[in-house]
Amino acid sequence: MKKSAVVVLTFLNFSFVAPAQSHTLEVVGPCESEAVFISLDIAAAPGTTLGDFSVRIFNDHKLPFTGDRMGIASIFDSPTGIQALEILSDTQFRAYGWCVEVDGHASDQMIDQVILPEGNSRIVWFYAWALYESGVWTQYCTPSWQTRSPYVCPPKPMPSR
Repeated sequence: MKKSAVVVLTFLNFSFVAPAQSHTLEVVGPCESEAVFISLDIAAAPGTTLGDFSVRIFNDHKLPFTGDRMGIASIFDSPTGIQALEILSDTQFRAYGWCVEVDGHASDQMIDQVILPEGNSRIVWFYAWALYESGVWTQYCTPSWQTRSPYVCPPKPMPSR
């Protein structure tokens, strides 16, 4: 009888424990698909926004960034404004900047409106481009490492002999 009571109490105890939230945040730079920064098993209170979470982690790890809880313009001193535009022709250009996915999905909301999911999640910030062609944006958040444009990824120097 005592053993049954312990089992029931243990079961009841676990049923009232709030689920743990553990998030991973990664930053993937412009020229390689591997993350240049990873922070694992980061706790976040329920209801935390992606913007608040990202800014907290960037500040905690002293990552250089420009932005706030509503949007990130630069990480690791990446170019912004006109310096982030690659002119391809008279009718085409690429605009570079940072995109973010949570568990492989990008949101169409601003980062201060995205609530982190309950439980575990993987947050990946990646440097990307959008393509403007003849007055229309035709591509969004294409990872720049896939293209490796010399505008963003200068060629590696040849080894000397």
